[in-house]
Amino acid sequence: MTQRKAKALPPTRRQTLLIAVLFLLVGCILSYFAWEVWSVRQVFLSRAVRAQATVIAFKKGGGDTPQIPVVRYFDRLGNAHTFDSDPSSQNRANTRIGDTIAIRYDPDDPTRAIPERNVGIPLKEIVITAFAAGFLFFGGLTLANAVKVSSRPASA
Repeated sequence: MTQRKAKALPPTRRQTLLIAVLFLLVGCILSYFAWEVWSVRQVFLSRAVRAQATVIAFKKGGGDTPQIPVVRYFDRLGNAHTFDSDPSSQNRANTRIGDTIAIRYDPDDPTRAIPERNVGIPLKEIVITAFAAGFLFFGGLTLANAVKVSSRPASA
C-alpha cells in the first residue's frame, strides 16, 4: 500500500492579506517601541550633565554577567549617589576599586545615570529596529504579492 503525501494548499487571497496585515501591524508596533526607547534616551541625553564617578565596589553578576562595578558620584549640589554601572561599559580586566569613570546623570533626577561609554545607540534599539524592519519588509512584500495575484484576470 502506497501512502500519498497530502499536497499543501496554497493560501487564499484573504489568508495572504491577513498574514500581510499581521506582519505590518507587528512591524508598526515594534517601530513605535524603537522610537519610544530612542526618544526617551534622547531626552535624557539632552538634559544629562557630565560628571566623574569613582568605582567603590564590585557586585556579583548573575549567570554569565561578570562582576558589576558600583560607582559613586556627586551631583551639582554635592549629594552623593551610587549606581550599578553596566559591566560592558568599562574594560573589566583593568577596572579597579578607586578608578574614575566618566558618567552622565539627569540633574532633575540624579538617580538616573549612565556611563559615558554607553551614550551611543544601545543594542536594544538596534535589535528592535531590525525586527521592525524585517516585519515591515515581509509584510509589505506579502501585501504586494496578494494585490498582484488578485489583480490578475481569471483564466477561462
